[in-house]
Amino acid sequence: MSSLRSVQRLEGRDELLRRFVEASRRAQIVAIVNRAGSESELGELVVAELCEAFEAEVAFLLAARDEGRCGLVGAYGLKSGEAFRLVDDDLCGEALDGGEPKLHQGDDLLGIGVRNLVLAPFGAGADRGAVGVARLYDQRFDEAEVALLEAIAESIHHALERVRLAEERDRLYREADERGQAARVLGSVADGVFLVDSSGIVRLWNPAAEAITALPAEAVLGRPVDEAIPGWAAVARSVSVGNGRVGCSGRATTVPIEIDGRELWLSITGVGFAEGTVYAFRDITDERQLERLKADFIATVSHELRTPIAAVHGAAKTLGREDITLPEESRRRLLEIIAEQSERLAGIVTDILLASQLDNGNLALATQQVDAAAVARRVIDAARIHAPKAVTLELVAPPELPPVAADADKLQQVLGNLVGNAVKYSPDGGRVEVRLELRETGLSITVRDEGLGIAESELPWIFEKFYRVDPNMTRGASGSGLGLYICRELVRRMGGSIWVRSTPGSGSTFSVLLPSGELT
Repeated sequence: MSSLRSVQRLEGRDELLRRFVEASRRAQIVAIVNRAGSESELGELVVAELCEAFEAEVAFLLAARDEGRCGLVGAYGLKSGEAFRLVDDDLCGEALDGGEPKLHQGDDLLGIGVRNLVLAPFGAGADRGAVGVARLYDQRFDEAEVALLEAIAESIHHALERVRLAEERDRLYREADERGQAARVLGSVADGVFLVDSSGIVRLWNPAAEAITALPAEAVLGRPVDEAIPGWAAVARSVSVGNGRVGCSGRATTVPIEIDGRELWLSITGVGFAEGTVYAFRDITDERQLERLKADFIATVSHELRTPIAAVHGAAKTLGREDITLPEESRRRLLEIIAEQSERLAGIVTDILLASQLDNGNLALATQQVDAAAVARRVIDAARIHAPKAVTLELVAPPELPPVAADADKLQQVLGNLVGNAVKYSPDGGRVEVRLELRETGLSITVRDEGLGIAESELPWIFEKFYRVDPNMTRGASGSGLGLYICRELVRRMGGSIWVRSTPGSGSTFSVLLPSGELT
């Protein structure tokens, strides 16, 4: 056998061995590349392996970012400042523009003393990138190594696509989850929330907004806000809108909006951002009504107190004068005025204190078996003393009634208030009837008069604290606005209920239902 043929067989074995080693290296690197779960992990894993596989001191991976510029994904064998300067290097920039892998030789390539460099680009456009391997010693990269790096670059390209798609998928999942969570939160908050885009179209209208305004979402969404929300154009300018930064939300503004004849007072704030403005609001109609009633109450009580105080003061000053001699009848009348007005003052103060006890839950009831007919009889007898002659009071009750479980004093206070109101609001006289009837659910007590009556619009508020009927409808008759509130709260605490029916000009009927039965 010739020596030439033996040499060829040896060279053939060396070639096969070299190819096997290259294939093993490529398989090893590809396995590492495919194991990466993120872009940063890919860069960290692959560059170290490239240095070992190519017997090089430096390796790096560059890839395009979302904004189009290329950035450093990973580097090995370089200091931090050296690594980040690679992006601006002319050789790297040329590789990032695409084309074939290129070999470079020199004394100070990349400005870090590199003598041999191979750069393998991959992808194009937003997916472009480049892999670089560098040696600081004099040994060129051969064609097989260049081909291997080119194949590895293609694997890295596919891995980057996979990682980025996975990251985009995860981002979309997170956004969907966040949107779902935001939708659940917006659906459960008590405040109304709506979004108006930059074109003035309503894009979001949460359930609370629908509940507060009674405007269904289908009637609001997709429409210009000025059309969708009645009166919005008139109040929008007064609503403070923040710029969206933390701590820079708009100051709450109270505005009135009328919807289908119903006036709503809303406390509303706005926050602007690139896509539009988010508004949050809450209904403060009841709070505003309460504040108005409180103000009215202070004015009313001041007036109610001023009258008896003035009467007592005037009578006392007259009695105390030494320059005149009063007839006995006049003295007696002045003393009666002092006594009557003092009782009136005591009644007002008692109502205020009782209302406070009811609000604080500090009122204790002495529940016992009570003869409601006897209580009603005492109330009517007391009312007849001060009632005008044109008013007649009558008690209608069966001969025998079972007792009710109640507080006798508080029941008398309730009936005294109802009968007193019936007399007060019957300026033209008429009949005031107190009727007791046994019902299946308890004892019914009704106080019916033939007086001025109450407007239908006033009825929903009649038992609210501080509420007083429009004086124009009562011919000047007034009160503190606490009486019916106290009646309602006392009846509730005795386990009963109270309501009213009324027709303006024909009188009112107040009904109380108390449970009957033995004490428990």
